[in-house]
Amino acid sequence: MLSMNGSTVLHPNQPSQAPYLPAQPSLPMRASVNTLLPSALVQYGDGSFSTGFFARETLTLTPSNIVTDFWFGCGEGYGGDFGDTAGLFGLGRGKVSLVSQVAEKYGGVFSYCLPTRSSSNGYLTIGAGVQISPNVKFTQMITKSYAPSFYFMELIGMSVGGKDLSIPSTVFTNVGTIIDSGTTITWLPPPAYSALSLEFRQHMSHYSLVTRLGELDTCYDFTGYSRIRVPAIALQFSGGVTLSVDASGILLFASPSQGCLAFASNNKDVFSIVGNMQQRTFDVVYDIAREMIGFGTGGCS
Repeated sequence: MLSMNGSTVLHPNQPSQAPYLPAQPSLPMRASVNTLLPSALVQYGDGSFSTGFFARETLTLTPSNIVTDFWFGCGEGYGGDFGDTAGLFGLGRGKVSLVSQVAEKYGGVFSYCLPTRSSSNGYLTIGAGVQISPNVKFTQMITKSYAPSFYFMELIGMSVGGKDLSIPSTVFTNVGTIIDSGTTITWLPPPAYSALSLEFRQHMSHYSLVTRLGELDTCYDFTGYSRIRVPAIALQFSGGVTLSVDASGILLFASPSQGCLAFASNNKDVFSIVGNMQQRTFDVVYDIAREMIGFGTGGCS
């Protein structure tokens, strides 16, 4: 799992501090190798949490790629939706993320492709030497002072089955949109999700709607179907960039016969999130120095 969400770090043994601290703790610059920081509680937006401590060590990626004084967290306890995850890569813009700590050595560029199946080939590449496919098209990376560790983009519209949805631009611009590889589905403001769900349901009217699955309220029974037809869904960003969601990123299956639209409605005052299902099969490139985010087809080959 790649995590880019701006988590909240709490130091339980410092009760005089405010309940919520910035996403990155203030790290002592003179701490020696293996020096342990106070225990910490890391809380994520979905309610998951990890308890443990921070440490500093030498990170050896390969015999010739070594990062000294690398800060990392050692998790001792977990709660929430971590499943069988062994650990998390911090890819956000905060100073203790993997990307930020190696930026001086390798450059502030990284890219990845998330495959459709566990048997497919994906990748994560970090460094200024990243070979960017000519298929990649870039949109502006935006920084928000109230959430500096997030990667914001300007989502301006969506389409279903090739039809542009009638959504006022202010629906997206009022709260903003982030891209996050650690969030499974895409979350949208209520008006945007309503328009998407309504159009999607019209295209899927020949399938039987079934009871919602948690936050997913557009679910179908596909019993007896060997093939399922779904309408194309595309996310439109500033700069003429369109992310045409791969078919594997449209439905989330709770069982072989039940699938739900992999989009949900969030609170109207919360920013939109482009989740990892909708990023599948694309080259996703983050050029932090140029403040650009790019998408290219055919990334997982």
